[in-house]
Amino acid sequence: MFECSGKWLVASGKGMRLLLIGVCLALASANLWAETVRDPTRPPVAVEPVRAAPQPPARNYTLQSTRVSEERRSAVINGRVVVEGDQIGGARVLGIEQARVRLRDARGEFSLALAVPKVTRPAQAREYDYLETTSTEASQ
Repeated sequence: MFECSGKWLVASGKGMRLLLIGVCLALASANLWAETVRDPTRPPVAVEPVRAAPQPPARNYTLQSTRVSEERRSAVINGRVVVEGDQIGGARVLGIEQARVRLRDARGEFSLALAVPKVTRPAQAREYDYLETTSTEASQ
């Protein structure tokens, strides 16, 4: 298998094949190992940012008033007078009630309500200064 001739160790026949196979396996495993280890001096790979799915436009409707009578139902939305069946900003008016309007757009049905400020306490009556001033001026 191996013979020693002077300074060199010489492989012959089957030993040579085994030696070549061993060297090839060593080189192949070194190549595989090199691919899995990242070079620390190499700059990071640019990654494209993930973009969120586009959102549908926000519903931007303001119900300003409603009018409900036996003859007609109407509402003012975003400064425009609408009746049942009208379209405004991509939404169809489905129904008008005393303080609410039902609409439908591409995202589905929704309602608008009149914004009525909440009264926490009633206003208190107070006497005005001008009444006292007027009565004082009259007596002079």
